[in-house]
Amino acid sequence: MLAQKQVGECFMAITVAVSNQKGGVGKTTTALHLAVATALTGRRVLLIDLDSQANATTALGVPEATVEAPGSYHALINGDGISPRWPQATAIPHLSVLASSLEMAGVELELSGETDRLHRLRPVIATMADSFDWIFLDCPPSLGILSVNALVAADTVLIPVPPEQFALDGMARLTSTIERLNDAGQTRIEKPMILITMAQNWAPAKMKRALEIRQTHGEAVLVAEIPHSNALDEASGDRTPVFLTRPNADASENYLRAAAELIMRHEPGQSLTPENVEAMVAEMRQQMKPLVSRNAPDAVLSDPPARHKRHRRHRSRSGDGPKIYRSRRRLQQAIGASLLIIISLFITVLVVDA
Repeated sequence: MLAQKQVGECFMAITVAVSNQKGGVGKTTTALHLAVATALTGRRVLLIDLDSQANATTALGVPEATVEAPGSYHALINGDGISPRWPQATAIPHLSVLASSLEMAGVELELSGETDRLHRLRPVIATMADSFDWIFLDCPPSLGILSVNALVAADTVLIPVPPEQFALDGMARLTSTIERLNDAGQTRIEKPMILITMAQNWAPAKMKRALEIRQTHGEAVLVAEIPHSNALDEASGDRTPVFLTRPNADASENYLRAAAELIMRHEPGQSLTPENVEAMVAEMRQQMKPLVSRNAPDAVLSDPPARHKRHRRHRSRSGDGPKIYRSRRRLQQAIGASLLIIISLFITVLVVDA
């Protein structure tokens, strides 16, 4: 693991906008978990919450921003009054958050008449850049002023995309917007990255669409793929990262891999190889152990199973995934027992009639 000082000396903060015009694609979940996973490597990470729902803020145990504890809304409105002390530390070592609040819902209207309305986030990033190695931007589910601000300020963009048509349409509109901003010299995003989320290996149509995404976009698609997971739903309900509640779930493992891949794609001197990804994931899991024991004493962080052995039978044992597949064996046994009863009754009727 690189020491904190060494990481900071190697490069300026890398800023990643996590965005998709379509809502409900796992955008906030992705921004949150990538920020946490990156912090597990000892890198100094800032998550800027630009969504008025403030879900990323509260999931990290931080209260919504106020006048006394300013956040992203105040940073965008105040301009020159930004302070590097505004980010709030979280229970995750090396991770801070610039909190959001309900006030963010009206910020686009407040900025609509400003000539620099599309560049309000740049000075915020500049103010924070010396204190952090990575900055993640959780964008709202729209292509309004806030999302464009994030695209203008970011070094790269990560688009969470479930294998469904509406989400793909949202991705297409976002990439078109990025191209127009690039043509106007407003952004420095060379090529967006794509993370397939809510993948369902038990749904043939979605498996096919996920394959089409990879065939169409090639290396822009991260190797890691986030599964459709009950574990993520439970963690969201508990307002906490899945790493702390279900550390052995497939979703937890794959978000670690996505973060490792993201780091190796963008940090100077990193080499993206399967061996290096595995080594970084192992490092992350080691750093997770004290957090898991403190937040979920009953949860045991075990060694991950080999990836090629993760068949549906493993999913059944872990309890992760659709209930219908977790109870397939019971269903088969019930059907068999029912058929046996029906046959016995039929034989009994024949004997009585005889």
